[in-house]
Amino acid sequence: MNKYLLLTFITFASILLNNGRISANATISGRVYVSSSVGIPDVLVTDGFNITLTDENGNYSFESDKKSGIIYITMPSGFMMYENYKTTASEKIFPPYWHKFNYPNSTDKNETHNFRLKAVNNTNHIMCFVADAQLCGRQTNDLQLYSTHFIPRIKQEALDAGSTPIYSIFLGDEVFDEYWYEYNFNPSTFITKNVSDGYPMMIFPTMGNHDNNGATPYSENVDYEAAKTYRTALGPEYYSMNIGSIHYVFLDNIVYKNTYTEGASYKTGIVGNRDYDTYVTEDQMEWLRKDLSYVDKSTPVFLCLHAPLWGVNGSGNTYALRPRTEGGGTYQICNLLKGFEKVEIFSGHRHKYYNCTPSEYPNIYEHSVGCIGGNLYWAGLYSGHLNCSDGAPGGYLVVSINDKDYEWIWRNAEPNEDGTQFRVIDVNTWREVYNNDETYPLLPAAGHSYNNPNTEFEDNTVLLNVFNYDPEWTIEVTENGIKKNVKQCFTQDVYHVITCDIPRRLKSTNISDEMASWATHHMFKVIASSPTSTLDIKITDRFGNVFTRTITLPIACTPEGLQPKNTIQLKPTGIREVCQKADKAIIYSRGSDICVDATEQSAVSIVNLKGEEMIQLAAPGHNTFRVPERSIYIVKVNGITKKLYVR
Repeated sequence: MNKYLLLTFITFASILLNNGRISANATISGRVYVSSSVGIPDVLVTDGFNITLTDENGNYSFESDKKSGIIYITMPSGFMMYENYKTTASEKIFPPYWHKFNYPNSTDKNETHNFRLKAVNNTNHIMCFVADAQLCGRQTNDLQLYSTHFIPRIKQEALDAGSTPIYSIFLGDEVFDEYWYEYNFNPSTFITKNVSDGYPMMIFPTMGNHDNNGATPYSENVDYEAAKTYRTALGPEYYSMNIGSIHYVFLDNIVYKNTYTEGASYKTGIVGNRDYDTYVTEDQMEWLRKDLSYVDKSTPVFLCLHAPLWGVNGSGNTYALRPRTEGGGTYQICNLLKGFEKVEIFSGHRHKYYNCTPSEYPNIYEHSVGCIGGNLYWAGLYSGHLNCSDGAPGGYLVVSINDKDYEWIWRNAEPNEDGTQFRVIDVNTWREVYNNDETYPLLPAAGHSYNNPNTEFEDNTVLLNVFNYDPEWTIEVTENGIKKNVKQCFTQDVYHVITCDIPRRLKSTNISDEMASWATHHMFKVIASSPTSTLDIKITDRFGNVFTRTITLPIACTPEGLQPKNTIQLKPTGIREVCQKADKAIIYSRGSDICVDATEQSAVSIVNLKGEEMIQLAAPGHNTFRVPERSIYIVKVNGITKKLYVR
């Protein structure tokens, strides 16, 4: 009897209660490999809590309580998910670097999960950052505008990349939780939408507040439960990957609450206020500490999350810390990153553009990327042109990477867009609209304040809205060859007022603060000599790209008159050109051979997985080098590095 009681006690003592379910740790094992004979060593494998490394043969094993419901890898540099004729269209756009557990509720069942990869040369690559698609199918024509505006532009981006690998990162709010059930559009539908539109590259998603399931009732565990639909469709809320020499990290800094208000009216299927806090949970912080411990401090880190860590204050001249709760706030995250040489943070959420480097962390630069659909597609519905609440057109950020160097440029998500980076506004004609439009005086009554051009600006003032400005840009304006004084200011862009706020006010008595036009710090003013002056504008970004436009006043304060137009002059040398130039050698495998097609005589370095190097000389033209066994080889020619799997 005593033995029976002791055995019973030991059995129950070994069982843990996790999220209301009885569970014991299972053994999760498997292999990360290129072929049956070639495994990939030192790949991080995780369930979101535990992290392990594959051994020299690509094998891994660890204990898991399956809490996250999924297992995933950190993509190693020089590899990507394997594709063949059986690979589905959705897997080509949303790569399966993660698996659902086969028995997520049976944590006493061991599981095996294998990940097959292919070797790719992505030391040079291009990354497109897209924020706040917020697709749902409502009356804004969001699905149509996404397909007719953004999709053709991103397809052109892929064509322009040529042979350079190009990928996309979505920075959260892929869908819109308020309308999941009313219009039957959720994270799974987001996948089918992009497949049907023929999205031209891989997408790596980030979770936002609108990607949570609003049908999840408030509880202590609501943040975890509300993310299940996203997690089982699009993958982990937090993860990392290595592409080329860049370590990408994705975090979910939305803590969903969905509190209930007695007597409140909710959309179909929604059971709460869809409210949330913005910080990173301790589980994620612990995982982030482990993940970064495997990354060399000289490696550039690209951190992707939905809500910005840093915000611009009202004056637009200095940067202020956005409030965060304790445990996973701005300072906690930045302190983990302060030892790295270069850190780029990419965020969305605010539906506007700004860039900043916090004085406390000079190694960190944050890009807050505006909404791809403008401000929830309303301006596109009324004017045919998407634009955000700061007047910037709906767009995305393109980062071109050459090893550990990189540069970026902002893209207008208009079909056939020509590289516009700024808008010119004539305050004289803005005043005419402000004074004569019957709806303009009603806008403040809708609960939002608007700038008054009569009292804020001198006669003949010209405003420049430089959409992706940062302090390293220079703005020059001349009139008759004489340099004009250019001053940064903080005001609204009237273009968003006339294409979004006024039409919406005519349709509705209410325009919420988040939907209305907001003043922006990337606005600059110059005073012309007369209301008919001609001005030459030259704007140069931090990488030496020049954007020019000659304008003659007056400029009509209409959607057509205020369309951003300028000429882009890309500098003759730079990272983007390096990424897209013709290579001096093409490296590939054919059967048991490594092939190098060279434009000049070159030394070829071939290194196997044991670190053994073979040096060969390549003549101009086609060269073939036989290797002793099938394996992965690192081949270097003329500064070009490629990983090859030789059969």
